[in-house]
Amino acid sequence: MATIYTATEQERDLAVGWHGGQASMLYAVASTGGLSQGTSAPRWWDGEPMTSGEWDRHLVGSLRSELDDVTPDEDTERAVRDSWKLKLAALAATLED
Repeated sequence: MATIYTATEQERDLAVGWHGGQASMLYAVASTGGLSQGTSAPRWWDGEPMTSGEWDRHLVGSLRSELDDVTPDEDTERAVRDSWKLKLAALAATLED
């Protein structure tokens, strides 16, 4: 499995408190400490498997989308979420096509 992103302790703590269950990218971070490709590539609607780069972008994009729904009341958690979103945006810009 290729690790795409390794979370900080604060990011992992945020993920633990905000994930929406096992289908969640935040759950993946909460349970593993990072974001990695699995063993079987997901498929597009037409049945074609995603390339490694497409899969990476999909995982990062899904995590970024879930973070948009995280609305903590505490300043510390908001700062962690906002910093994490910036790091993921920078990562997304570097992923291959």
